[in-house]
Amino acid sequence: MTANHEEVVQMIVSRRLSLKALVKDAQSNKWKNLDETNDFRYLFPQLNFSKAGLTPDQVTGVVCISSNPVRLADLGKAAMQSPYFPKLDFYIPALIDDVPTLVRGDASLFKLWDDFYVGCVLESHLVKPNEDMTMYVLAFNLRNEAQSHKVVPYGYKISEDQKAKLDFALLPWRWEIRRLTIAVGEEAGEQYFEFRTASRAERAAKGAAVTAMTLGMLRYVPGYKGFKVRFRVVTQDELNSFAAIEIGAKVAAETIFTELGATSIKTTSGDRIPKDRVMRRFEQWLKLERIVDQIKEIKEAGKEFDFSDLCTALFIRFLSTEYGEIDQSSFVRD
Repeated sequence: MTANHEEVVQMIVSRRLSLKALVKDAQSNKWKNLDETNDFRYLFPQLNFSKAGLTPDQVTGVVCISSNPVRLADLGKAAMQSPYFPKLDFYIPALIDDVPTLVRGDASLFKLWDDFYVGCVLESHLVKPNEDMTMYVLAFNLRNEAQSHKVVPYGYKISEDQKAKLDFALLPWRWEIRRLTIAVGEEAGEQYFEFRTASRAERAAKGAAVTAMTLGMLRYVPGYKGFKVRFRVVTQDELNSFAAIEIGAKVAAETIFTELGATSIKTTSGDRIPKDRVMRRFEQWLKLERIVDQIKEIKEAGKEFDFSDLCTALFIRFLSTEYGEIDQSSFVRD
């Protein structure tokens, strides 16, 4: 198969290529693993544990999700050039067209079946009462043959169309990522969402069959594999505090645009992002966990807490996370 650079990139980000895919270098005329070539590796999952020939029950690493392939590649390059990269079991860049803002976080993958790993990343581990919680579920088939598996959710009732997203049919050495939206109730406190390999009904049916076969002498409940995802629904008092910070952060962003006389920002790649789009994405980015992270960062730096500084810092953090290097000259008037 012959493809140009852009076509290969498109196949990578749409997850149409095998994790074992090879590419022929035009200059050296030699075949290389796609995840080892500088042209493509920053957009390709780096499964360090698999390269080492390991198949542990659980591995830990980092997942980065964005709708912008250029930004995704920049973050992948920075991550893979970091001295911490060799210590990661994996680094997974994932392109999803309609993801509101960039999502990056620590994650675990669990071996639920032989050579089949499943994991997830939460958009935020802190959730408002009666708010939809968004998570991204990843599945990897690390076998030389196709595998089909269904992951069963527990802890919250989810719609049938969301359940269908947990049914994976993957070709050899392929992977997939799907966005799941869960309706969270109003009860505050720590809660969890669980993924398992079999439902209670399925396990009970299997158990009943075994009991019948052994004439009631053995009560056997087959085991299952699974993992829990913990999150916390905040209290009303916490929600009121967060609401004040959210309003203050948006006012701080508006003030920066006004004082600089800007109507858009210009990114390092040359794109111009209109102010209204920046503000809309900033509002979507302002998750509770990110606010808490910023407060922790201020406290750990030994700085005196200042509400105005916090609000401005949140907007600056958003800009650098979402668009890369941004300074005062990035604010422009169209």
